[in-house]
Amino acid sequence: MPGKINYIQELKRRKVFKSAGFYAFSAFIIMQVATFIVPALRLPDWTNTLILVLLLLGFPIAMIFAWIYDRTPEGIVKTDEMDGELTSITENGLPRDSKGNSAIVFLDIDGLTKLMNQDEKKAIDLVHYKHKVILPFIEKYGGLLFKQAGDGTLCIFSDSAKAVCFSLDILQMWKSISPVKLKVGIHLDNLVFEHGEILGKGINFTKKIKDFAELGGICISQAVSNIIQGRPDVHTSSIGEKTFEGIVRYKDVLCAVFMKKKAQKWDIKIPKKHISENIIRIM
Repeated sequence: MPGKINYIQELKRRKVFKSAGFYAFSAFIIMQVATFIVPALRLPDWTNTLILVLLLLGFPIAMIFAWIYDRTPEGIVKTDEMDGELTSITENGLPRDSKGNSAIVFLDIDGLTKLMNQDEKKAIDLVHYKHKVILPFIEKYGGLLFKQAGDGTLCIFSDSAKAVCFSLDILQMWKSISPVKLKVGIHLDNLVFEHGEILGKGINFTKKIKDFAELGGICISQAVSNIIQGRPDVHTSSIGEKTFEGIVRYKDVLCAVFMKKKAQKWDIKIPKKHISENIIRIM
């Protein structure tokens, strides 16, 4: 079932369904026009049948092109492969700790809406490149990149410490990529996997936690802070108790996270085919 769901998600990403709808609508218009033109031009009776057959034969060809290519502001380009972004998982495959909880990480590009209005192409390139940057670190820390929603990315880990180290590494590397800042929220909660979706109040809570993070920073819940306390490479600073509207007025003490150790070098190759040199200079 997860494989089937991922295949449907890939069809949506490549806009195959949208292309199929557009093709069907266009074919309907063509057949309606042919109904009037063929008699008017006194063409053979089999002309309508020929047009219908050609349209039917053209449908799978159009879908193949929709799968392979995509229309962008720069013209028709080949659609990027997923590179494992959508992972096939099951209930038992969901990253969890010994108590059944998962460390939830939500990364967000700050100011993407403004950037999208200024230069849509550069903004889209930046989103794609962020995903390319994340994937090697997901593998390094044994996490799961589950969903990408616009400028936000949802990642799941079985260990809160790994989730924090993952986020610190991402932010450190991102500094050398673009002046556009990331904001990260991390929370520990129980998640449920149903019908190809990861569900749980912790996801919305993590997104709200992210909003309290400074630009280029990380904000974590008290549950995560309790676990990583005492680590020699991470320092946390309380930012006080916050109220979260819409979650039964839930209150929690949040902490900002900082890296104690010096910036490290990564032996990780990040493909750069999706980003132009201008991306590094966008504001």
